[in-house]
Amino acid sequence: MATNNLKPGDLYFENMFNDATRILEGGLWHNTVPVGNQGTGTDGRYINDLQLVQTGLSADVAAGDFSGDQLTHVNQVLADITTAIASVPGAVNNDAGAETALRAAHLDIINTIENDAILQTLSIKDGNPGFNFPPPELATPLNADTPHATFAELGAIFDDAQSRSLGGINADNLPLIQADLRAVHDGLVTLMHDHAQLFGGATGIHAQTIVNQINLQLTNFDHQYGFNPDAAKATNDNFLDITDIVAGDANLANMASMNGVTGWTAAPATDVVPVPYQDNAAQTNFWADFIASSNTLGAEAEQLVANGSAKQIQAFIHTLQGFEQNVQNFDAAQGGIFEARFDNELLGKDSTVGADVAAMIKGLQTHDAALVTAAADGFHANAADVSGNNVPLNGGTYNADGQTVADALSTATPPLPPPSATPLTPAANSNPVVAGGFGHDPESGGHHPEPGGHHSVPVAAVQFDHVGEHNAAHQHFEHFWG
Repeated sequence: MATNNLKPGDLYFENMFNDATRILEGGLWHNTVPVGNQGTGTDGRYINDLQLVQTGLSADVAAGDFSGDQLTHVNQVLADITTAIASVPGAVNNDAGAETALRAAHLDIINTIENDAILQTLSIKDGNPGFNFPPPELATPLNADTPHATFAELGAIFDDAQSRSLGGINADNLPLIQADLRAVHDGLVTLMHDHAQLFGGATGIHAQTIVNQINLQLTNFDHQYGFNPDAAKATNDNFLDITDIVAGDANLANMASMNGVTGWTAAPATDVVPVPYQDNAAQTNFWADFIASSNTLGAEAEQLVANGSAKQIQAFIHTLQGFEQNVQNFDAAQGGIFEARFDNELLGKDSTVGADVAAMIKGLQTHDAALVTAAADGFHANAADVSGNNVPLNGGTYNADGQTVADALSTATPPLPPPSATPLTPAANSNPVVAGGFGHDPESGGHHPEPGGHHSVPVAAVQFDHVGEHNAAHQHFEHFWG
């Protein structure tokens, strides 16, 4: 054995290289001014991760712990680390050459360690390799002959997009990534239509959420690189969220591996605990209202599908549409890192909210009580998920089971901000909503409402015994932020 004084786990390096791989998906980002306690970006975090590995390996080399092939391979890893770190500034500025060099060096580090049986053994701690592979690229680029008839085959194409995004999305790799995502989007729509029996209830809602978020990537995030400093953060959260959805749904997880093909591969797990977003006063009120509205709307929908009149159901559908639009309006108005983190959950039809609202409306229109319940579960789980990744204005937490704004803020630290004058849920007897369009401003990262958008009006406080009644098995996925 061409190593001395080393044992398994000594090259694990606190799992920091896997953290570097995880945050490299979609690229690195940097903001001059930190917002929401999110720091200035992942560029510094990536460099720190690699420097920890660099320092550890350099010390082992100096101590004479490697010889032969292992010494050669470790020196190659150290050279790749130097290249990767030097490429970070250019990659943050969306330089295609720098992003390509960064991706190549990073992947070479993993391949060098994982293809050396001795170094790989030394990197494993508690069964986890410290240099895990990222989602794989296709053996050959996507073409007309690439199979995509199953959910697993679509996942393999999605993995190719994830792999190609390592280091960032630029003019050179954008066409291939977009081709991948279009194939997955269109293929999944077709699969859901042709094999509807595979996508019932919550599974169908989760699959539609994936379709929505891929469309958001295609039409929005992919085209913000070079203009919006938070584009890489948006892609990272979006891709990680999609693989979380698959892993969190037993039916989708089973279909993700079939006939020797495996897809929807998650990025390597990290031991770094994500920092919750620190909300300002308006955001604190928003999340509290989002929780209360999600819970009460879900309960009312279940009551209406059981015994509501056609007129009541139609009025409630307008209420749901108004809620969706108001949530979109607020998210779009925040811009910056808030949007990068929460667009895929909040931004209208191309979001989790959009999938849940669409499913609830369909369930009401077709009198499908099971679908309405699945959508209500999705409402609650999404509110719990996103609010759980936020901190109210003065600290504490949000009560995800709250049915009023005050109840949702009952676990927040006072003093609480003054309540908002425009609730997210419009009055039940509001007129049909005319959805406003949104023109995206890539330089600001925000969306600007155009004429025709809906404005919420106060709604009478109504309480429902909904929260807590849903089976945990029907809960939406849990999101683990990058």
